[in-house]
Order: sequence, then structure tokens, then C-alpha cells
Amino acid sequence: PADGSYVFDVDPEIVSEDDSTCDELSERVNSAGRGYEVIRSTNSDDVDAKASSYLAASLLRLFTKSDENYVRAFNHITSNYQNFYGTSFPMTVAQLTIEGIRTLIHLFSHQRILKNTLFKFLYSNGGSTKAEGMRKFLFDLHLANTGMHFVSIFIRLCSKMNCPPGLVLTILDAPEYERQVNCMLSMLHLITRTDEGHQKKMWKYGRIFNDAFMAPLQTKACSGFVYTLACALKKESSQSNQNILNIAQFSDLSDDRKRIYEAMGEGLLRSIRSITASADAPPIFSILRNA
Repeated sequence: PADGSYVFDVDPEIVSEDDSTCDELSERVNSAGRGYEVIRSTNSDDVDAKASSYLAASLLRLFTKSDENYVRAFNHITSNYQNFYGTSFPMTVAQLTIEGIRTLIHLFSHQRILKNTLFKFLYSNGGSTKAEGMRKFLFDLHLANTGMHFVSIFIRLCSKMNCPPGLVLTILDAPEYERQVNCMLSMLHLITRTDEGHQKKMWKYGRIFNDAFMAPLQTKACSGFVYTLACALKKESSQSNQNILNIAQFSDLSDDRKRIYEAMGEGLLRSIRSITASADAPPIFSILRNA
């Protein structure tokens, strides 16, 4: 934060005598790419701390994002510094290279101590509202529910339609997507829990630490199902969802399948509207079965 205080304190619950200290870790990083340029100090400890921490926090995206994604986003990251600190980014940063960022991704993927550190970082961060906007922008939105576009699209659609999630899942319930519907029911159970064990909402990061967590909700496991919801959300709220159909996994769907799923999305919207006034909802999945 701009006042120089910490965003959050380290939770004593996660401190262990077996933890390694920074002094015990090697300062040497093996990189197969070309040489790198050190970011130069601004000659102000306070400014250096803010800017360096800001950049370091943005690198947490690399636990889930590709090297190309981070390099493309870098100018946006540094320009947004002004929104949080009221001044432009104070450090001169050399041009990023794909090779350099790829090295970090490799380290994050293969050094367990780094992933363990991420867990403790997120645990201490959990439940805090301090600097929430900055944290969401730098890393949280990129680490939460990774690979599961279904979850965020589903929640946004329910909010936009002002309807209970259970209603939408009832309409979506079909043999083709039984696993997805059941998983989303489990997610809703986690999302709505407020007991002490769930206040930090660590379930949001489950897929980072366990590939099997909510696996049926991965976009690659149900791209057509997600496309259906995305079409419905875009039709209902096009201005704020202009790029929602640009999700990478959708490129594997044929144009014919996309038209079918788009029709299903329109059917979903009709069902949501009609079911509030009638006990019957149009069977939108009959479109898929008859295709």
C-alpha cells in the first residue's frame, strides 16, 4: 500500500520450524536465455520497496499464465501502477524476453519450495480486504479458479439474470454434463460456506496445488458446455463481455458446434426467464442430442 505498511501479516499458523529461510536458498538462477539487465534503484528505499514488490507480486501470475501472456500484459501492469500509487512506475525496466519469463515458469513448476511458499503467501493473504484491488489485479484474479472459466461465467450469468444458481443448474442438468453440474454444486457449497475453516477461501486456488481438484470443470474438459454459458452471458450483457468468446479452448470447436451451443445458450436464457412463471422449462439440451 502507498503508506508503506504491509498488505498482510504472516499468519503464525503457517510458520514451521522446518521452513527454509531466504538465506538458505541459492541466489543463482540458471537461465538458458541471453543475459539479463538488473533493474536499477531509484535511490529511494521506499520507492524501491513499493515498485519491486509490485513487480514481484505480478510475477505470481506465472504459476498459471504462459510466458507470452505475461510479456503481452507487462506494459499494462506497469502503467496501472499509477492507479494504485498516484504516480507512474518509477523504475526503468529492460525489454522482457520470452526466454527470461520461461525460466521463471520452469522454476515455479519444478521447485516445490516455491509452490509451498505460494500456498503460505495466499493463506496469509486470504480473507484480507487491504489493498484488495491491487492484489486482484496483480495476481489473485489470475490464480483463482485457474482453467475453470465455467465458474466465473456461471456466477456472472446468475448475477446478471438475478436468479438463484440452483435454478440455472436445474435447467442445465443433463446426462451429458452430470459431472460438471455435480462439481458446480460442490463449488457453490464451498463458495457459500462461512465457517472458520473456509474464511480464507483457499478453495479458489485448489487447482494450483492439486490437478484433480474440480477437474470436470476445466474448460478443456467441457468446452462446449462453457461456450453455451458464454454465449448466454454475452447475449444478456454484450457490452461488458465483448471478448468472452475468445477463450483459447473455444478454437477447437467447429463452426457447426458453435452454432449449436449458441442456440443452446439462447435456450438457456429463455428457460431462466420462463421458469420463474412456469413449472416447465424448454429442454435446451434436446438441441444437442438431436444434432
